[in-house]
Amino acid sequence: MTLFSLRNMLASVLAAGAVAFALPAIAEAPAVPKAETSYQDLWWGGASENGWGMSITQHENRLFAALYIYDRFGNATWVVMPGGEWTSSAQYVGALYSPTGSPYSAYDASRFQPNAAIGALGINFTDPDTAQLRITIYGETSVRVVTRQKFAAGEPVNNYTDLWWVGASQNGWGLSLTQRGSTLFGVWFTYDAGGAPTWFVMPGGAFDAAGTTYSGTLYATRGSLWWNRPFDGASLSVSAVGSMTLDFQGPDSARMATVVNGQSQSRPIVRQPF
Repeated sequence: MTLFSLRNMLASVLAAGAVAFALPAIAEAPAVPKAETSYQDLWWGGASENGWGMSITQHENRLFAALYIYDRFGNATWVVMPGGEWTSSAQYVGALYSPTGSPYSAYDASRFQPNAAIGALGINFTDPDTAQLRITIYGETSVRVVTRQKFAAGEPVNNYTDLWWVGASQNGWGLSLTQRGSTLFGVWFTYDAGGAPTWFVMPGGAFDAAGTTYSGTLYATRGSLWWNRPFDGASLSVSAVGSMTLDFQGPDSARMATVVNGQSQSRPIVRQPF
């Protein structure tokens, strides 16, 4: 998600001797033509599992998926599948990674480490709006059913749904935007003070009168361990930590200004090619 350059990441992983992970077989679903179906969207497990989700960005037939979830201590963390392969017309499989880096407040791309693969993700699209996930993380496998999250209605005039990043100079973090109507849902994938992956979420906001600047509240969340047991929605806690403003200077570029716990930053971002 704008998280890092796929090419740089794969090169680093190969240099580190990453081990490939195999997924258990997933039952075949009815064929869904890849070229005619866009799976690019925000996906979730429904209201009973509110608090975690998955964003899929699709460029042609390549999927870039990120899961925003929680570790065994309840901390927000993320894992990413920056690429993979179609094993059928409705099933996409790829390796999962949990990168480390430097704090969002003073990001240093030289400290970014993609790390070796920690598992794998299989996405089986049972229809255009529903999918079965088979996730292996640290040797533990779980199965989830997800649907598109319809957080707002309407078709956007200018669609900013995509992965966004600063560029190679800040390789390792990024912003996932999903737009429905005039509502943007943003997830900022970055790193905490110790360099561990963390995320902040802007689940809504509003455009200005000109329709070019979008502002919303940023939240930090905590929840239950995600990858080897059912998600406990009652454990979710949400705290407002600041704000995000996106000043779109065209269809493919913007300025991202954030305030998190009193720390202000501003940086140019663009859509991330992959």
